[in-house]
Amino acid sequence: MSTRLRIAVVVTLLMIGTFANNALSTIYVVYEKRFDFSSLSVTAIFATYAVAVLVALLVVGRLSDDIGRKPLMVAGALMFILSSVIFLLASGTAMLFVGRAIVGLATGTVMPAATAALVELEPDHDRRRASLLSTVGFLSGAALGPLIFGVMAQYLPRPTVTPFYVEIAVQVLGLVGVIALKEPATHVLKPMTWRVQRPSVPKEIRARFALAGVVVTIGWIVGGIYGSLGGSLDVQLLHVRSHALAGLLLFTFAFIGGASQFVFRSRSSRQAMFIGVTSTLVGIICVEASLFAVSAPLFLVATALVGVGNGMCFIGSLVLVNEISPLERRAETVAAYNVVAYFALALPVVGVGVLANMFGLRSATVTFAVVLVALAAATLVTLGRTPTRPTAVVLEPEPSTS
Repeated sequence: MSTRLRIAVVVTLLMIGTFANNALSTIYVVYEKRFDFSSLSVTAIFATYAVAVLVALLVVGRLSDDIGRKPLMVAGALMFILSSVIFLLASGTAMLFVGRAIVGLATGTVMPAATAALVELEPDHDRRRASLLSTVGFLSGAALGPLIFGVMAQYLPRPTVTPFYVEIAVQVLGLVGVIALKEPATHVLKPMTWRVQRPSVPKEIRARFALAGVVVTIGWIVGGIYGSLGGSLDVQLLHVRSHALAGLLLFTFAFIGGASQFVFRSRSSRQAMFIGVTSTLVGIICVEASLFAVSAPLFLVATALVGVGNGMCFIGSLVLVNEISPLERRAETVAAYNVVAYFALALPVVGVGVLANMFGLRSATVTFAVVLVALAAATLVTLGRTPTRPTAVVLEPEPSTS
């Protein structure tokens, strides 16, 4: 197998992971009607993924350094197939929770191993190019998943069954490719030494780490709302009932977020965060305006804005964390960053689900927007007063937030 083909196999596996996660966002509304559950159930099902990813990252995140990249990638590929089979056979809400948990565990298992494998497979071990390839894999799946599932759900029969046959076929091909892959790791492997990756933040950088945590929270909260309740917003508040259009909106969110990272890749971490928070602030105001005006075109514009915010908040905050982390404690600090990011993805989204259950979706979105606008405005003031080193942004793969 040539080096290019080996790289393509790993990139495809990353794409399969974000495809499996994000694709469901367009058919949550179908499950909602079929199983008669509430907005709170939708957000809880969504949040299960984030918690499972976090668990996997902490438990097996370092394991591929010991036993190799391939075993972890094979295990993740098998879990992706298992999750799709569970969704295919789902007969109730419990199976959706189980399926989402397995997708999260698979993603958290594959992500560290595959991103490390790309560095080792890249002929010159160029980390920047490897990060670019990882980003392409993540963003391709995140954008294409909801678009393809939305189109299939709209125009093909059995919207909660037919798309999964296609997904399983792609996942099986991915598994075959990974099994045929020669172990990418170039260092000497050793017996497995399992340990939980302990998150920790050195005392001297906690203030700037907190700033990075707030910034990624701002971006990922919006991503979580789109991923979990985007379909409900379309149906209940915009009166848009096309799964294909819902998929297009989520495609726009993911694609624009990824494209913004390429467009602004020469910006410093501080500039990237400022762009991200500003775009989110303006975008969420436009989201609320579109919901009150019942304007799908304005909602599309707002989606593009918050997509930029999501991408730039992530990349800017991650680069800041890498800048300020002592080399000998970088892994611990990045683990702590992941904890913040995935809790930001899960907990606030569930809170919005609780509000929607109690007071209705419109009231919940208004409350969410007011809190987010206040947080974003305060963060912009803090960014204006906090100097950071003018290091240019280096592209890193963005974990799926949908």
